[in-house]
Amino acid sequence: MSDRDIDLSKPSTDNDIPVAVAMVVSDPIRATHPVSFSFSASGTMTPQQIGYLQEQGFPNGLARELGNTRATYPLRFWVVDNSGSMRTNDGHQLRGAPNKIRVVPCNRWTELQGAVEYHAELAGILEATTTFRMLNDPGPKVGPQEFTVASDAAHIPVQSEVNQAVKIIRKSEPSGVTPLSEHLQEIRLRIEAVAPSLKAGGQQAVIVLATDGLPSDKKGESKEAVKNEFLASLRSLQNLPVWVVIRLCTDDEEIVTFYNDLDAVLELPFEVIDDFFGEGKEIYSANKWLNYGLPLHRCREMGYHHRIFDLLDERLLNKDELREFLELLFGADTLRNAPDIHLDWKGFASIVKQVVYANGTIFNPYTKRLDYWVDMKQLEKCYDNTRGFRLFGRRK
Repeated sequence: MSDRDIDLSKPSTDNDIPVAVAMVVSDPIRATHPVSFSFSASGTMTPQQIGYLQEQGFPNGLARELGNTRATYPLRFWVVDNSGSMRTNDGHQLRGAPNKIRVVPCNRWTELQGAVEYHAELAGILEATTTFRMLNDPGPKVGPQEFTVASDAAHIPVQSEVNQAVKIIRKSEPSGVTPLSEHLQEIRLRIEAVAPSLKAGGQQAVIVLATDGLPSDKKGESKEAVKNEFLASLRSLQNLPVWVVIRLCTDDEEIVTFYNDLDAVLELPFEVIDDFFGEGKEIYSANKWLNYGLPLHRCREMGYHHRIFDLLDERLLNKDELREFLELLFGADTLRNAPDIHLDWKGFASIVKQVVYANGTIFNPYTKRLDYWVDMKQLEKCYDNTRGFRLFGRRK
């Protein structure tokens, strides 16, 4: 997010961005009390919130979708892996001005720190209640092991609480093991306490497991019994209104396979996503016309879910799916006057081109340069019937 501070101690003006109160929980790991449920679950975004997101590179449609996400998933829990293996130096960060971005190598923890800082600020801006829990206690000199943003449980200016959350993450150093099951069990108790309210509103809680390792015991061992305990912890969530995101911080084949294979043994709605560059590479292989910009990745990290997103790295979208995705990305109004995508591809593509160019460029994780959200040449190759329509990777 931007380094620009938002002063919430002053009366609200048209230039202020309304946010909810945040809090840092003391002695959180032993607490089993439910998180306050009196938070905003509105799907309506204010112009200030939309404007702030657009400053971060969000197209109008995607920015508004975050409002729907807040309404559908009004409660989030992040489990942040700060174990010793996060010191491994195979991470990446984007740094620099928007027009001069560089990819900087770093360790896994530095990469995850950046993501957590971003989502702590985003939670405040969106008034989206989000609790962050580190796997291992960072120590009293750093701060509490858990902190919550956008909860009305304490009447403290949100900017100071977001700053404190960022400070805790920045000061934390990775060490220890990966006790994922213990944290899932604690989170389950909290969700159970508010499950009736969530179900009554047709809503779900989001659990984000950001980790680079297999679940382990207190000795750091990932024996079969430990893995089975983790699976049991996940199964205990199956009857609760939850959506689980597993955000991998590693490319280790054994670990990636373990998490990707979970859907074969669980009846639990969840998604496994790689880091920004890994996801960008996978999506490019299926839909070469799409620039998988960072705002898309951040949305998925925070729990945004749509059936079309599941298809992006699996196969080329068909024409109806393409139009729906573009409306999600840029906003339905931008394509309202576009002709039928099947009957007049040239006319449709002409409107899309105007919209794409109007939204400017953003960093492309595959090409590692600034590109438009949609590569119009690739779009023509994939969908122009006169060139031969590509369906599921084959040309007809």
